[in-house]
Amino acid sequence: MEEQLNDLEKKWSEMLKNVTAPNIDEIDKQCIYRVPTNIRKHNPKAYTPQIVSIGPYHHNGIKPTGLKLKYVKAFLDRKKLSEKVLFAKIKEICKNTNSIRSCYAETIECNDVDLLTMIFVDAFFIIELFLRWREPHVWEEKDHIMLKPWMRLGIKHDLMLLENQLPFSVLEQLYNLTNEPLPNTNEPLLGTTNESFRGTTNESLRVTPSFFKMCVNCIGTGTNCFNCMRTKEPLIGTNETLTGTNEPNFRQICFNCLKSTSFESECPAESPKHFTDLLRSSIISLSKINHGNQNEREEDIKHVYSASQLMEAGLEFKVSPNKSFLDLELSEDDRVLSMPILNINASTQLYFKNMIAYERSHHSATKIITQYVAILYFLIKTEKDLNILVDKKIIVNWSGDAENVVTIINNLGSSMSMPDFIPYYCSICTRLNKFYENPLNKYKAIFIHDYFNTPWKKASTIAAIVLLFLTFIQTVCSIMSVVQSKK
Repeated sequence: MEEQLNDLEKKWSEMLKNVTAPNIDEIDKQCIYRVPTNIRKHNPKAYTPQIVSIGPYHHNGIKPTGLKLKYVKAFLDRKKLSEKVLFAKIKEICKNTNSIRSCYAETIECNDVDLLTMIFVDAFFIIELFLRWREPHVWEEKDHIMLKPWMRLGIKHDLMLLENQLPFSVLEQLYNLTNEPLPNTNEPLLGTTNESFRGTTNESLRVTPSFFKMCVNCIGTGTNCFNCMRTKEPLIGTNETLTGTNEPNFRQICFNCLKSTSFESECPAESPKHFTDLLRSSIISLSKINHGNQNEREEDIKHVYSASQLMEAGLEFKVSPNKSFLDLELSEDDRVLSMPILNINASTQLYFKNMIAYERSHHSATKIITQYVAILYFLIKTEKDLNILVDKKIIVNWSGDAENVVTIINNLGSSMSMPDFIPYYCSICTRLNKFYENPLNKYKAIFIHDYFNTPWKKASTIAAIVLLFLTFIQTVCSIMSVVQSKK
């Protein structure tokens, strides 16, 4: 027995020898996570890159091609940077590999050289990609990605995936380190104007845009996503004006390159953690409601009646002029629910799923997107519920298939745990439930549902009422004739 205890003690010591206590600072830096298996299994493709892998999590998942390296080489040629000059610029970043590793919640099983090689290749690929997306008139006929719209859309989707991210701070550092004045060249590089976009040039207005805003708009579709970088108007979400001396930052370039046409958004004031956080924070930045803070108590809501139930009880749905889809409003008499427009297309589910996964994983993220999707899930259970919101122009269905949209919303709701709600949303949900449960409204809803729910029910109910009325008239006439005959 004593020998067994000695073996146990030895094994125990060996097991704990290299284990260190959790570093709180490193935990605070974590921002790039793997999606939990129980969520991922519902739709693995929504979290897995299909065309281009970024960062360590899916580095071996997609066979590498020469595309990334071609873009990296093009970026260095664009900047007139030799390998020697490049590494002289990025040596400070090379000293901070632990800081890069701490951004990832999972342990990265590769040495520092391999990690930095991966980071630099992916980062310069992204920067060159965004610069080309800003210059469609230059690259649309000779760029491999520009020639294939499906590939561009697929890459945009891949760049928004939570598991497919680089720390934004690293991207920003690399962009700023290499963003030096360029020699004159006939090829438009970083800055253009409204005039050059229309086919004329004005070199006095050439600027270097910020990477941050360029990123958000490049995920938009069509050439309109480049307009804010080609005008002398203030940049979206900032007070900056495009002049010959004012250089917007990397954050603004990213915003312009990654902005989604699915949602209204504006450039957030603070740099995000990564591109998934950029999408989320650009949506939240546009919202006018009080999202609360970590000291405010959030409340649990288990259920809200569906749109059709609420409408049958007398609630009116109305499209709101607010730009942010988060800004729901319920009238003071609880009879009108105003909802801003929400566009639902092929990208919507992917974006929502990854933002929800980020909010679930990140300790300091207010789960505001998750809460909105939960309310949408409560309201839309059937095609009838969806059609109510479509008819009111609250939901714009770009997929064309109502059943598919209902499935998307139900999948979003069923694959997430119900969040605690901020006081603003909690108040709306509670008041909606009380409105329906008011006896007068409830019985009205039951009556409408039972007797006027379908055209056939409506026709038969009206016919029965007319028949009852005619029977009543006939009875009255019979009584009157009997009374008159007795006289």
